[in-house]
Amino acid sequence: MEDAEVLEITVPESAAGQRVDRAACDLAGGRLSRTQVKHLIDDGDLLLEGRQVKPSEKVRAGHRITLFVPPPPPSTLEPEDIPLDIVFEDEHLIVLDKPSGLVVHPAAGNPRGTLANALLFHRSISCGDPGRPGIVHRLDKDTSGLMIVARHEKAHRDISALISAHHVTREYLALVLGRPPDEGVIRTPYGRSHRDRKKFTSKLEGDVRAVTRYRIQARYGGGSASLARLVLETGRTHQIRVHMSESGWPLIGDPIYGRRPPAGPIGEIAESAGRTMLHATHLEFTHPETGRWMEFTREPPEDFRSILDALGHL
Repeated sequence: MEDAEVLEITVPESAAGQRVDRAACDLAGGRLSRTQVKHLIDDGDLLLEGRQVKPSEKVRAGHRITLFVPPPPPSTLEPEDIPLDIVFEDEHLIVLDKPSGLVVHPAAGNPRGTLANALLFHRSISCGDPGRPGIVHRLDKDTSGLMIVARHEKAHRDISALISAHHVTREYLALVLGRPPDEGVIRTPYGRSHRDRKKFTSKLEGDVRAVTRYRIQARYGGGSASLARLVLETGRTHQIRVHMSESGWPLIGDPIYGRRPPAGPIGEIAESAGRTMLHATHLEFTHPETGRWMEFTREPPEDFRSILDALGHL
């Protein structure tokens, strides 16, 4: 991770037998919360003896814990008048449709102009880390679509627990190069690449797993491109992009995990995509406070539909 601080911790006898997430939190000298440690584990930025682990793994005396800690968010997050497309809201949570190009929370290179800044301007949010108020799951900058935001601490805990227990259904639409089988399940190890800390990969060993289910909705150009509907069983950073790319079907427009499109009409259309062709189209979950079943669908935005239309005319 760019600008990350590397912390090396040796587990003392007094911490032997603890879960690695608790041990890392306790031994980091108060610098990290349990939530922050969880994010590090999910992103592959916490290693135990050089390998990625699950939060529940137990540590032994002498074990080496390595943490790649990102720089702290700005000390004060300024409200900014950035439009929000609110799909649903009550006093507990918000469901919104994030546009492509909007970063979810401040980070290196994007200190302002984020969804977090917009939320503080338009709504009352009183939970989460200071730099990411209410955020319980993320979408990449280029990814459009549905997100849940918590409005208070209990809702934040409850929604996070639903996601961790795989009780939130998240479906995506992706335009990919190539011809995947009609449907499939991709199960792999997952984590940050050892070669490039800005990238993620399934080509490693470790106990952190990622699972993506997909079904093909349409094919274009004789199978040179496909529209896939995907369901996340786990929510790792860049998961869909990595799983599809490393399976041989990179997302159209992906600047990190993509590949050069083939020559001809398909390639010309793919080259015209201004961003990664990924849209969070559907959410289902039980409201943690009311018990009401919640279900939301948003079709892709105009830029995604224009690529679909162009492919459909081939």
